[in-house]
Amino acid sequence: MSPSSRRTRGPCSLFAVGLVLALGLLVPLMTCQEHRICNTCSQGPPEGETAVGFNLGQSYGTSVAYFSNGTITNLAKVRGSSTYAERMEQLILKPQTPYWLTPFGYMGRLLSIWRRLKRTVGLPATTEEALLAELLRALKDASEAALQTRINTASVAAPQMAAWQDVIPVDSTVNNALVLAGLEPYDWEATDPSYLTEVNALLASDGRQICKEQWCFLDDDSGHEARQIVYHISFTNRSLYTSLRPARCFFQYTWEEDMGSINADLGLDKLNEANTPGLFWSAVQELLLSRVTAYTKRHPTFASLPFLVLVAGEAGETPEFLAVVQSVIKGIPGARATKPAPGAGKEGDAELVVSDDPTFSAAKGAAFWLRMRMDRSYCEGAEGFDSVQSVMQEAPKSEGHVDL
Repeated sequence: MSPSSRRTRGPCSLFAVGLVLALGLLVPLMTCQEHRICNTCSQGPPEGETAVGFNLGQSYGTSVAYFSNGTITNLAKVRGSSTYAERMEQLILKPQTPYWLTPFGYMGRLLSIWRRLKRTVGLPATTEEALLAELLRALKDASEAALQTRINTASVAAPQMAAWQDVIPVDSTVNNALVLAGLEPYDWEATDPSYLTEVNALLASDGRQICKEQWCFLDDDSGHEARQIVYHISFTNRSLYTSLRPARCFFQYTWEEDMGSINADLGLDKLNEANTPGLFWSAVQELLLSRVTAYTKRHPTFASLPFLVLVAGEAGETPEFLAVVQSVIKGIPGARATKPAPGAGKEGDAELVVSDDPTFSAAKGAAFWLRMRMDRSYCEGAEGFDSVQSVMQEAPKSEGHVDL
């Protein structure tokens, strides 16, 4: 080997050794940091504390308070920046992160350590964390002003993002955006998702797919069998967001969910730019029916299921828009890529549900999710819960368990 060759490779080798040594020092540091955070927040807030839910929608955020006496109050609505809205439109198109880049893969583990190092010194690890934190901080400030008290924790609803799958709680975009905004997640356990998908939050808000027996460990089978396809349509001034999924318990993640689509050309504000209103509404109807075709083609096993059409968003009650949705419901049978089997009866029908408060319903669902996790009394009235609790309390605990 020539001297010049040795000189070229020497610095690279030294850099590699330095990187390995640095990572060796950082791993214990990050581990200690994780345990420090988890040990201070794993128990969650007291039962009597107000449950606050935030919804980070496609173009704005909302917040709702759910008090321990059952009272529900809308708190704030904050318009997201154009950068935020554009980022949400981009994020929803991103595919699921390859396994080797997740915190479970080798390279992903190194990247995760680097992100956590940045968070340790108070820096956002990613651009989306910074954008989410900006909106969360504005919601927190406005909500605290409305409540006249400090908010320490909140549950979050947001459109389901494939890029946010396969994350651990301490490396979750949503959890760390909460921390950047001066809040804490309810807990850092991996048993619950770090955020509630917006369609699930709407289901909870409308009293659908609550599955109380399963949540309270009284029925392991309820909620697993899908009986409807939920078609979520959120119409705002800026855009039109759609997603489809089988109807299961609202607190469960489902792999069959279509990751959604945000169309910035079909927001209500674009109506003023259209040459004729008729063309605009025709484009809306065409898009909504095309989504039905695409989903039923991708998931033919759900071909015979009826549709539950959930309408939300600040512009969701626009009369012309609701008329289009009614036409779409009539057109769903013909738009299915796979037709229901003969003799399916009314299985091809569709039900329309317009949220009571289209602007705040998703945040209400997020607040309900936090309320049911905070209050043990939620399950105490359920038949058989006390006997289940006594069995769980008597069960031996694993000595090797570590809360993360």
